[in-house]
Amino acid sequence: MARKKAKVRGAGVEIDEADVQTAERSFMDDAADDDRARTKGQHVDDGLKAAKEMVQRMKSGIAYAGAVHDLDVKLTVLNEIADTAAAITDDARRAIRNARAETRNGQPV
Repeated sequence: MARKKAKVRGAGVEIDEADVQTAERSFMDDAADDDRARTKGQHVDDGLKAAKEMVQRMKSGIAYAGAVHDLDVKLTVLNEIADTAAAITDDARRAIRNARAETRNGQPV
């Protein structure tokens, strides 16, 4: 492990590099990391919840369209399914982007 000399007036004291790195982090840094991790998880959970609700909506639409014999109703339901599938994709990508951005939004030191 590399050794560094601490800058102390009148003395040359050697300390481990790991000690220098841990000394630079504070309680607030750890709290900010915990907060970002919690927020990142919330973005993911929200995305999964939204996807689950939309998939349930699609399943209900498919069941309804299968029970009716009107072609216009079936086409309308199919169109709604296509729109909902696109919304699921968009919402999932948004949740992923937000979660990833949360790791980059570090506080200035």
